[in-house]
Amino acid sequence: MNGNTVDILTIAGYFAVILMIGLWSSRGKKSNAAAYFTSKGTLPWWAIGMAYVATGLNSEQLIGMNGMGYFVGLPLVNSYLNAILVFSALIYCFFPLYLRNNIVTMPQYLEERFDKRSANVFSVLLLVSYIFLSLAVVLYGGAKLFEVIYDLPLWQGVLILGLLSGVFTIFGGMSSMINASVFQFVLMFLAGGVLFYLGFEKLPNGWQDIVAHAPGGFHLMQPMDTPVMPWHAVLLSLLNLQLFYSCINQALVQRGFGAKTEWDVRMAIVFALAFVLLRPFLEIFPGMMARALAFTGHPEFAITEAEIDNVYPMLIANLIPPGLQGLILVGILATVMSTVAAFLNSISTLFTYDVYKKWINPGADDQRLVRVG
Repeated sequence: MNGNTVDILTIAGYFAVILMIGLWSSRGKKSNAAAYFTSKGTLPWWAIGMAYVATGLNSEQLIGMNGMGYFVGLPLVNSYLNAILVFSALIYCFFPLYLRNNIVTMPQYLEERFDKRSANVFSVLLLVSYIFLSLAVVLYGGAKLFEVIYDLPLWQGVLILGLLSGVFTIFGGMSSMINASVFQFVLMFLAGGVLFYLGFEKLPNGWQDIVAHAPGGFHLMQPMDTPVMPWHAVLLSLLNLQLFYSCINQALVQRGFGAKTEWDVRMAIVFALAFVLLRPFLEIFPGMMARALAFTGHPEFAITEAEIDNVYPMLIANLIPPGLQGLILVGILATVMSTVAAFLNSISTLFTYDVYKKWINPGADDQRLVRVG
């Protein structure tokens, strides 16, 4: 059995396990809307924390941020250091508000805080952005890996990932998404750790090479005339962006709505923060490592800015031998599937509660809401 066959069997096995999790998670969830959409009152802190990290870490981040790491470097780490402030706001302000007021969707929160007009506008904006922007980018990232490594056309990769994510999310709702995310959390950090280690071992002088060849020097803050992420952008822009992304982004915060207690959701965010601070070793430093390899006698890692999306697939193709690439790809596919499932779950929740129940059928019962979702 050759390496490519082993890789394909590994990936097929992963897809089979994910579908089994979706079917198993669907038991008893089809008649209760709260159980289907949020798993209300059932989720422990560690499961929520793993799902929060797995949802935020996706192919868009792995491919995009590692490509940016190759050309921009250390300033990108500010995005993750900023999480200390943002997650503190999530723990002490946002989640207590959401849970104590039985919030299910972010537009519902805006309606109770402001008025129906702001809720309606935000509902439409979220649905449009999730369907046409967020899902598209994440599916593209996963399909790009298949294209670079296995020469699979992009549209086929998108179709496979979309269908499989859709099937297991539809059957189990939030429960299947959370259960799969726990499994995927382990896979993605294991795969990312192996890839980082193999690349690091290939550098002649280890960390010194990464520091010596970092674009713009190995500095968190860059001059004001730096094209990407100068110091004033870090100070003035990142906090606002992160407050939305982590605190009022339906695809992320919905993971916490099923918490057993308020304590569970707070501990989940503390747990998630610890792993968010480790994410640069999966999302930025591998790209910087690829640049260092290109400057230390490994021309196969040299790329142009037009090839920025090829940095991470190139690391896999050049560092991981056939037969083991499937294991790494499974870890990366875990990031894709968990994020796509989170978006699908959030899209169905937003449509069901903020469009269907509000505008089309206000008297719909739980079974009807689940079918529509």
